[in-house]
Amino acid sequence: PDLPPVAVSQKWIDDIQASLPQPPAERRQRYIEDWGIPAYDAGVLTQTKEMSDFFEATVAQGADAKQASNWLMGEVSGFLNAQHVELGQVALTPAHLAGMIKLIGDGTISSKMAKKVFKEIIQHDTDPDKWVHEKGLIQLSDPAKLTPIIDEILDNNQQSIDDFKAGKDRAIGFLVGQIMKQTHGQANPKVVNQILMAEI
Repeated sequence: PDLPPVAVSQKWIDDIQASLPQPPAERRQRYIEDWGIPAYDAGVLTQTKEMSDFFEATVAQGADAKQASNWLMGEVSGFLNAQHVELGQVALTPAHLAGMIKLIGDGTISSKMAKKVFKEIIQHDTDPDKWVHEKGLIQLSDPAKLTPIIDEILDNNQQSIDDFKAGKDRAIGFLVGQIMKQTHGQANPKVVNQILMAEI
């Protein structure tokens, strides 16, 4: 059939091209160059558009790109595989994952506590900051609150102090363990170590 020629403007072509998703290879390269994501990780993140979009949305919400990548490739992928579900079938949102990553970054929660928070936010539409405060999972980092606990542990464990002074570095691990036990795992280990080193 005789079809009349169709006039297509360059603007129309440019608009169509701009609306197309970025090809995986270009996304992969951008992750490596812009965010310092290792090549292997960038490859995994760009295997599906869903994962890639989720990663970018998490970073856009203020999460550290490497941490977002680590969580998506580790805990998130592990959960999805174990449950035989897709990313779009769980309650997790980029905003909530970013919120949890920020809580780890600012020391509000420990990496260990983050695993509890993660289980909550991937199964329920829960704001991580609100949930952490409601459940009392905030990491104890205030030296004024930690020092009396540490002093009590030191008073009851003179042998460990002597062992540490004699060069047995493992003794400090025992003391940190006792402090973590006393605080139900909520003491910030970094702050605990600083106080211990100053007091022993």
